[in-house]
Amino acid sequence: MSCDSRLNQQGISEQQWAPEVRRACPPACGTRPGAYQPLHPPIALAEETEWYGNLPRGRPPHSTTPAQRRDILQAAETDPQTNAVAIRDSLHLDVCERTVRRVLHEAGVHHRTPAKKEYLNDQHREGRLRFAQQYVDKAEDFWKRVIWTDEKTFSSTCHGRRHCWRWNNTR
Repeated sequence: MSCDSRLNQQGISEQQWAPEVRRACPPACGTRPGAYQPLHPPIALAEETEWYGNLPRGRPPHSTTPAQRRDILQAAETDPQTNAVAIRDSLHLDVCERTVRRVLHEAGVHHRTPAKKEYLNDQHREGRLRFAQQYVDKAEDFWKRVIWTDEKTFSSTCHGRRHCWRWNNTR
């Protein structure tokens, strides 16, 4: 039973209830603006069922098989420094890289910036001081045999920001 029928049965005239109940139909309905219109079908359905929330929507079928999803997760676990495009290409999948990311995110794996090196604590400082004191009295001949290098790292790949695939609540 529609809302207008129920209101009429309760003795409320159309002039009283029409301003509150009137709904605008989409342009495809072809009704002239301002004219009284019956409730649009989805609204009428909501009125009949007295349920106004979102209806459950169907999900499109997965574009990957369960085996492919397992392979994607295994590839991210094996090489956490890789990216979605590299995972897709290494597994020869015919899907978008967004699909690879979605599979990983659904499993709780996210592409995060890795944790930085920890700051020195008192124990680290004491160890470094002992190391320095061990070599402070060495002769000049000793230092001529030492090969000096700096702590510069060289990379033939990109020097950009690093990321890694990590499970939720892991460091």
